[in-house]
Amino acid sequence: MNYRVISADDHIDLAWLPKDTWEKRVPAKWRDRAPKVLETPDGPWWVCDGEKWDSWGGRKGAAGAQGGRRTALERGGVLEPGVLRPTTTALRLADMDRDGIDVQVVSPYPGHFVYAAPPEVARDSCHMVNDHIAGLVARHPDRLMGMGTVPLQDPGMAIAELDRTVNELGFRGVELCTNVRGVDLTRAGLEKFFARVEELGVLIFLHPFGTSLVGRMSDHYFPNTIGHPLDSALCVGQLIFDGYLERFPKLKVCIAHGGGYLPGYWGRFDHAWAHREDCRVNIKKPPSEYLKKLYFDTVVFDERELKHLIEIWGADHIMLGTDYPFDMAEPDPVGFLGRVKGVSDKDMALVAGGNAERLLGLPAKAKSQS
Repeated sequence: MNYRVISADDHIDLAWLPKDTWEKRVPAKWRDRAPKVLETPDGPWWVCDGEKWDSWGGRKGAAGAQGGRRTALERGGVLEPGVLRPTTTALRLADMDRDGIDVQVVSPYPGHFVYAAPPEVARDSCHMVNDHIAGLVARHPDRLMGMGTVPLQDPGMAIAELDRTVNELGFRGVELCTNVRGVDLTRAGLEKFFARVEELGVLIFLHPFGTSLVGRMSDHYFPNTIGHPLDSALCVGQLIFDGYLERFPKLKVCIAHGGGYLPGYWGRFDHAWAHREDCRVNIKKPPSEYLKKLYFDTVVFDERELKHLIEIWGADHIMLGTDYPFDMAEPDPVGFLGRVKGVSDKDMALVAGGNAERLLGLPAKAKSQS
């Protein structure tokens, strides 16, 4: 595959962060409340204000997932506790090389959104996470690119941190959750924030973190497998029907995991718009016309689904993603693209990296031989 390969959906993760990540960086007044690694009967865990967040030191992925294919972390054979592979630059680059990835766009773990925290705490946490990502990028700017997080519970602070990540850290994208503590993005007082994103020309990467509709999803990993695409569908639906994609026509928005459910089921929206006045209050065109403005990543795991996304929404609106380093990551991202039949080399080059170059303002460079 003779393309430059850029993955736009890659993360840092709590399980792989150094133990002193927060304690070294947060202001002294927050240090006692900051997350820290403590020994528990279950082993070392991140603990914040007495609440256990997540295990520390790496976790075992879904062995044998995807028909016997394994994640890069499993293939690397270094999942023993304490090996911080994704935040050890040389090891992360080795995983990228193994998977044929030329450039990763590194964004925060969704648990770093911390929208429920007091605004000042969230601001300082975002500052720390963004600086940590910037530090990773600075070591290998030819292979890594950063994407930040902002404290959406305070729109003014969110704008200030957005400006800092763009103007000081050089980020060209911002990762947002699909809701703010259960409140839709379009109803959280974020109009000035979206206007500033549009003005700066940075990419919004929408990444769900479970769903606020959890009552019937307590098992079978449904908060992820159903909850993630469902929450994305709700978020995109509100962006369309609340008129945000018309009000901010120059927004660049990419939705993780193939965009959730809507890119495969847009006809019901268009039918409702045509037959119900309450579906035409804020928009002048059929909902699918606004969907055409959006971008979707390739983390859908089935070649037929990816081909469908390319055929319906256009190769110029699909971006390679991996979801590294999670258990729901695509374990063979370049091979996955190669298994899609009937897509031209020109179109696949856009999916593999050309769209990321354009949307993130990356200079065109020599292509990978992966």
